[in-house]
Amino acid sequence: MSAEVEPSKDETPEEHRKRSLKQRINDYWQIGLKILELLVCATCIACIYDTAQVTKIGKTHLEVLGLMYTTFPSFVIINLMFFISKSMKDRISYKTSIIFTCAGTVMFVVTAIMLLKAKADLQPRRFFHPNTHHLVMLMTTVFFSFLNAVIFIIDTCLHWKFKKDL
Repeated sequence: MSAEVEPSKDETPEEHRKRSLKQRINDYWQIGLKILELLVCATCIACIYDTAQVTKIGKTHLEVLGLMYTTFPSFVIINLMFFISKSMKDRISYKTSIIFTCAGTVMFVVTAIMLLKAKADLQPRRFFHPNTHHLVMLMTTVFFSFLNAVIFIIDTCLHWKFKKDL
């Protein structure tokens, strides 16, 4: 019993620390990815809010606005619910997490593509647009949407590989 708790005489303290760090990463990778997903969702909301109002996406592209304001806040809420359930020591099945991350991947990719199409409609020519900084913010939102889709894909693959409940 004591051999399991204490490092053996052949192990150095550095090897024992490396193993415990690896174990900590193995224990908390899910929370780390959820925090990253949450931060990227919040960044998308922050970048698109003023841009959607000034560039008139809301008046000309209601389908983009509806999908965008459904995708970004809903995954903030979903990830917050994962944190609350984790803090209450509740278990969420890895299958449920895979379903949400696959849905997140699809929704963020579709949102980014629709935002790209809306940008092409807003700026049909390559000349200077009076709201260039807003178009840059729009492209920043597209980038973060694709980034979050990649994070969701990584999360899905890791859940599929390890089959570990959240």
